[in-house]
Amino acid sequence: MSVIGLTGGIGSGKSRVAACWRRHFPVDHIDADAVCRDLLQPGAVAWLALRQTLDPRFFLATGELDRQALRRAIFADAHLRRQVEGLMHPLALTEIQRRLATPRHPLVLVEVPLLYEAGWQDFFARVVLVYAEPRVRAKRIVLRDRLTPEEAQQALAAQPPLEDKIFRADHVLDNGGCWSWTLLQLFHLGKILAG
Repeated sequence: MSVIGLTGGIGSGKSRVAACWRRHFPVDHIDADAVCRDLLQPGAVAWLALRQTLDPRFFLATGELDRQALRRAIFADAHLRRQVEGLMHPLALTEIQRRLATPRHPLVLVEVPLLYEAGWQDFFARVVLVYAEPRVRAKRIVLRDRLTPEEAQQALAAQPPLEDKIFRADHVLDNGGCWSWTLLQLFHLGKILAG
């Protein structure tokens, strides 16, 4: 089994690339964001840890985590971001490793937005970075997440620049322009990694 890390900043197009990869190549896919959502269900281990750590304003009357409120606060407060990531990253990695124990295909794609920030790069046989320029990413997250342009800039500023990761990644997919160009790169890379 070969485990490939797929990473990129907010709005870079990681999920779209992962979906296309799954459609065209025999790969298992684990989405770290989905793993975190599972871990944050009321009563789950991460939810319990955050419930004890965070201000009650981050929880709805139903007990569910108010993801939108926490997300906005994390983008504005680096200390809070580090605190939440410090709780979430080890729990998410443990769950990802558990899911990797039963692969259906020899190639597993693990989509991890904060792969380098979490220090997980050595966990993967290869790391693929999905790249798009900041202005493109900001436009995408304004549309997708219904953020104001200012909130989009805050979200981008909360993450290290993708340019810093280009030289660390084994492969870079340029997803800042025409989707057909991204597909061409993906098909080429998919064939290489499928061996």
